[in-house]
Amino acid sequence: SHASKQKVSPKTDARTLFAQSSNCVLTPEIDVLGHYIADGLMRSVIHENQPGIPLHMDVQVINTRTCKPMPGVYLDIYQCNSTGVYSGVVAEGNGNGLTDPFNIRSNHGRGVQRTDANGVAQFESIFPGHYYGVANHLHVLTYKGLPKGPAPDAQGRQFVEATHNGRIFFDQSLISRVEALSPYNRNRQPLALNHDDQAVTLEASKTDPFARYAMVGDKLEDGIVAWTSVGVDPNALHPLAYLNEGHDGNGG
Repeated sequence: SHASKQKVSPKTDARTLFAQSSNCVLTPEIDVLGHYIADGLMRSVIHENQPGIPLHMDVQVINTRTCKPMPGVYLDIYQCNSTGVYSGVVAEGNGNGLTDPFNIRSNHGRGVQRTDANGVAQFESIFPGHYYGVANHLHVLTYKGLPKGPAPDAQGRQFVEATHNGRIFFDQSLISRVEALSPYNRNRQPLALNHDDQAVTLEASKTDPFARYAMVGDKLEDGIVAWTSVGVDPNALHPLAYLNEGHDGNGG
């Protein structure tokens, strides 16, 4: 289990959370973007009042060449809402498919922060729901500079150059408890378990893909504080393709 017995709140100093962290292993790369949009929204509060279990997420970026935290890195988090819907996307692979054309203009669950002196970026969100074929997760990318949507190539593709593209996962026991609560339990898409997700298997082959976490209060509805570290090679660049600013969806 990755549950911590620490007494925490969203205001807990990140240095306390990462005091026992010693991850200096390069986190495996995921080769697809999955509903990525190059919006570059610089903000830490990304829930936009979407219903769900409050989640305070701290991510520390570690330089695998020096084993030290990396300040000044642009860290991009994005996720689906409690019922498996990504903002800004109208596509069959999204949680509500083509039924809500106005979703193209929404931005919930997306934000970029620069890591602080301890290599940490913090976000206020909700626990992610699920959608077909993949376990509950957050997407995380790191960049040397704030990404901007480049002009498409002849095939209509745009590329973002990331120093890391990965996902953050959670204990299955925690997911099961969250998914039993409203509004998560109104999601009619089949729930994929961690052991059925190839991305979990890939990351687990090299490092620990699961975030540590602690409950803020006596019940889940009070919120969760979660934290994890990501090992990044600062000299690596991974050109990742997406179409139509990402609004058509990329799956995953």
